[in-house]
Amino acid sequence: MTFLNLRSESFMIVIFVALLFTPVRSDETAAIGNMAGDGVLLTEKTTKIGDMPSDIHQMYTSPDARRIVYRTTHRVIVVDGKANKSFDGFDFKNPGPIFSPDSKRVAYKARRKGKWHVVCDGNESEPYNAIEIYSPVFSPDSKRMAFIASRGGKMLAVVDGIEGKEYDKILGSIVFSHDSEDVAYIARQGAVWHMVINGTEGPAREGMGGEYGTFVANPCRKGFAYTIKRGANWILVNDDRESKPYASIAENSIRFSPDGKRIAYVAGPEKALVVVVDDDESKEYMYVFGGGLGFSPNSERIGYCCLDKTRTFNFVVDGKPVIFKNLQGMDMNSISFSPDGNRAAFIGMTKDGWPPVIDGVVGEPYKCPGRAVFSPDSKHVAYCCEDVRASFLILDGVKGKEYDSTGNVPVFSPDGKHLVYQAREGDTCWVIVDGKEHGKCDFFPGSGGVVFDTPTSFHTIAVSKREFVVLEFEIQQP
Repeated sequence: MTFLNLRSESFMIVIFVALLFTPVRSDETAAIGNMAGDGVLLTEKTTKIGDMPSDIHQMYTSPDARRIVYRTTHRVIVVDGKANKSFDGFDFKNPGPIFSPDSKRVAYKARRKGKWHVVCDGNESEPYNAIEIYSPVFSPDSKRMAFIASRGGKMLAVVDGIEGKEYDKILGSIVFSHDSEDVAYIARQGAVWHMVINGTEGPAREGMGGEYGTFVANPCRKGFAYTIKRGANWILVNDDRESKPYASIAENSIRFSPDGKRIAYVAGPEKALVVVVDDDESKEYMYVFGGGLGFSPNSERIGYCCLDKTRTFNFVVDGKPVIFKNLQGMDMNSISFSPDGNRAAFIGMTKDGWPPVIDGVVGEPYKCPGRAVFSPDSKHVAYCCEDVRASFLILDGVKGKEYDSTGNVPVFSPDGKHLVYQAREGDTCWVIVDGKEHGKCDFFPGSGGVVFDTPTSFHTIAVSKREFVVLEFEIQQP
């Protein structure tokens, strides 16, 4: 793979990039060893889940890649090969069938005689006029389920099968706290808006409600963050603490750090945008790619992409911008940091395509590059991409074998010694393990990827000879 160089006029920028990132040297890259597939033996096991019918539509796989849900032309939902009750229709959008985080439970929206139900674990709720967007949701511990519904001109939350108080309006989605103990939403009765937590209304807050903003839970601590509009300004409320007022706060830009101790969002002073991190404002930019705010896994660093007032593309890490004059934009949500926080990657945009940008180096533009993934030891980086002719994996800058398509993002083993991804060539699909083809099958359904169970064992869900199967692999060193 040939990388494009930064323009000579930006010599000082190249030096600055070296201060921001710590790229892997070629002698370190060589230490990956088994990525060439040398000396790696695999044992394979196939477990049938169920038959694949000819009238199948829209397949969804569980997070653990062991279960599957699909619907048929007979308006029946099938879970793990077992058909549930028939309905007149289903809502396979917003969000469609969902699995609980532990993959043991399934919920979806179904319609019968003009009324909507939430079906969870095969049991259907009471009928409602509508089930709102972003419903249902499971709690983080998978033990609880909630949704927002409407009936008779009123809206209500249903938590663990129990209906809450009816309101004139409920905004957005219903949200569980990180420990699954609290469930919250914002509701209006008459002209008064409240935050409702576990069915109890909090005090009315000026500016709450009205236009819909953003409402999220802290991923590691008690508490919620949301936006309110007061007069012509927007305010972020985090743990009942209000930010300064802004002309705008970008919808869906709120990001908590993985440890829950930090918060960032995009806000708008007049005719400009800033990134606010822990109450500290960045300098003003013309545009910030708000969906692209990304914290490092250790929560110590934050990166984002933006356009400065000269319309020049900047990648900013910890408030320090690096200018890329050959980039015009970026792929939202493509920023990733290595586990140690010292390396960063994102997908840029040029007139010729989408180049990966890794450790400050702009790569070759592709038609469709995937999100970069770093190894657990932070020494290696891999991504799948597609050009006009083929799809392939790139590992540490080295291009792998070409296929008709490559599947989900590649997956490193927990010890970082192995790399696995999915690929298709003609009518045959493979699980590629350290560069070698294994697990021949017909195709990989839904969004099911590769899941490691131990550093040397992993599995994926597949279709083989019109059967849904789980392919299990064990890596054995000679």
